Amino acid sequence: MRKIQSLVLAGLFVVVYAATCLGIDKEAGTSGAVFLKIGGDARLKAMGSAGSALSGGAGLVLSNPASIANLSKKEAALTYLSYFQGISLGQLGYAQDFGFGNLGANITYLSHDDIRGYDDSGNYKGDYSANNLALVFSYAREVKDFALGANLKYVKEEIEQEDAACLGLDLGGIYKTKYKDLHISSVVQNLGGKVRLKKEGDPLPLNFKLGTSYKYLLKNRPLSLVLDINFPRDNKINYSLGTEYLINKVLAIRAGYCLLKDSEAEGLTCGIGFRFKELSLDYAWQPFGDLGDAHWFSFKIKM
Repeated sequence: MRKIQSLVLAGLFVVVYAATCLGIDKEAGTSGAVFLKIGGDARLKAMGSAGSALSGGAGLVLSNPASIANLSKKEAALTYLSYFQGISLGQLGYAQDFGFGNLGANITYLSHDDIRGYDDSGNYKGDYSANNLALVFSYAREVKDFALGANLKYVKEEIEQEDAACLGLDLGGIYKTKYKDLHISSVVQNLGGKVRLKKEGDPLPLNFKLGTSYKYLLKNRPLSLVLDINFPRDNKINYSLGTEYLINKVLAIRAGYCLLKDSEAEGLTCGIGFRFKELSLDYAWQPFGDLGDAHWFSFKIKM
């Protein structure tokens, strides 16, 4: 047991140290398949996109594959995002306990309105389309006080008549500390190859993430506090924090804040959730300044 704890904690240290070294913005703007940063569950988006240390179901697996390790029931999740400037995204996920571990699958599809195309002289040459696809297969299991997981993903981009694809990998862990409901997480996202369009290749948006969550009772109702620190390869270190309060067995309110300087993504997020026995419906809102607002809707069912 002590050996396992030592190995996992050493792994967490390595990830954080590497994140500190790589989480700089010298290569800002050089990643491909940036739509991988957009997807996510409405519950997490309402909490500032934080929550990698939360345990949950099929809706949280893109934030941390270890999140499905303690899933005891089958769960399906559907998310729709109405983004700004004619962009929309849909996600469908499923996770289940198979005894030897929990398996999950997720499909993400992002589409744009037709984009106006111009030649090098600025002459209009017609509209073209752009679409993005990610297929994700997940595995997670609990090992004593730890939850460990991995996502294997197939990523494809299509722009005009060009398309490109590559494989990616996420690795994540959650440590359940002895101090009440304090959890600590460490995740590396989008390890893999390059997306090559027109013979030019950009790597996947590599990100190292360190997170924590804490739950306690406020007026006999659970209040959760979450914090994620992101160390992206293509941008500055940024922070996300959020909270969730269960007013009763049916209603939850959420709020969060993204701290990413010099970005339209910095600012307040909020949302609401409803639960009816094994069904849940979540909504999240996030403003992006002059670009517009983003609206997330998630529906989940446990079976």
